[in-house]
Amino acid sequence: MYSRLTTATMYGSLMDSLSQSQRNIQDLQKQIATGNKYTKLSDNPSAISRSLALQSALNANDKYQTNTTNGITMLRYADSALNNVLDAVQSIRSLVIQAGDGALSNDQLKDITAQIEANKKIMMDNLNTKVAGQYLFGGTDTSTKPFAEMPDGSIVYQGTDDRIKYAVSESLLGDVSFAGSDIVPENENSYFICSHKVGLDWTWQGREEKVQITVGNRTLSVFIPEDWKDWDYNKTNKYRDDNTKLVNYSDDNGYRDPGELTGISLQDLADIVNSSLEDQGADMLVQAYIETDEESRTQQLFLKSNTGEKIGITGWPDTDYMPMEAETTTIDMSTVDWKPGDGETSILRIAVGNSSPSTLTEDEIARKRNSIASDNPSLTEQEIDQKLSDELVKEGIVRITDTDTIESVAAKIESINGVFARTSADGKSLVITAERI
Repeated sequence: MYSRLTTATMYGSLMDSLSQSQRNIQDLQKQIATGNKYTKLSDNPSAISRSLALQSALNANDKYQTNTTNGITMLRYADSALNNVLDAVQSIRSLVIQAGDGALSNDQLKDITAQIEANKKIMMDNLNTKVAGQYLFGGTDTSTKPFAEMPDGSIVYQGTDDRIKYAVSESLLGDVSFAGSDIVPENENSYFICSHKVGLDWTWQGREEKVQITVGNRTLSVFIPEDWKDWDYNKTNKYRDDNTKLVNYSDDNGYRDPGELTGISLQDLADIVNSSLEDQGADMLVQAYIETDEESRTQQLFLKSNTGEKIGITGWPDTDYMPMEAETTTIDMSTVDWKPGDGETSILRIAVGNSSPSTLTEDEIARKRNSIASDNPSLTEQEIDQKLSDELVKEGIVRITDTDTIESVAAKIESINGVFARTSADGKSLVITAERI
């Protein structure tokens, strides 16, 4: 069965299509004019709701970013100010110790007093630092000067004990300021460790030490080395026949023998500790310093915690160096079939310990050189000789060419594992030391 469309029906359908197209055009024109796809919630409730949520999140992120930037700026200003305060406090402390010297005149004491007052002003100015018109160290009270000096010279804190907090994410509040009570706490405990009093000329001549310093729940490591010279103390500070002094006459055995320790002063120990702490980024936690009593001619080493936390120290010696059982032989180079500039090459065979001297003949050495040249056609003659020397050294053979000096021969010999070599005092002989040579 067929239905028949009348002209009126077709006309009505066409008019509906035209009306819808007109509405669509009007909607597009409105979107172009306003820049918005929807102008009211009823246009598309679901899409508009998602859009509003995303816009809200973007606005919040912008705010978090601004808070983070502002917070970092405030903390940088605080860090700079607190470093200045610490420098001023350390200067005041040094000046107070200096003022304890009974030999100072009244004018010198007045000068020290003026320096202390100047450092005190630096400290107060930095404690009352302002950023954008707001005090940094007053806690949440940013309009009142946090630190004030009383008529009796004491300093009081006038701010709050709460810190300023910024939202840096949806669920995180970050502290972006310090309260004055954090910087100068009342009834603060000061923890330190001190050594026994020792004389001003005291030196430490112990073994290498590994030291662990604990501050609160943090552990810091410091390595204290031995200070020693590989000298032959039977000859050091002695004199030759021509009355010239033998200084630092080395036994060249590579081991710390009895009598070779030179010692580390107490100030050197403090410097080693402070340098190690600085390398670890922990110099703000602990400080090592020396206090000297000129009257009793004594000194003490102090390790002080700068955090108000308890400090502890433990240490243990490192593996000790044992003297090396060694033999020394002297080669008079004037008796060797070698002379600089004579165009000849000589061979020196060295056996260490229980090994036997190499049996390589000169012909075998020549063939080895030819093999190196054949395998490495790009090498120069000098590079071939060097490569040959490096291989022969592994077998205890030292090639001496006409371009060598006694010093360069000694250096070649020292490339043999376990062998030490030097020139004699008169510069004519080689002194070679090794475990049985």
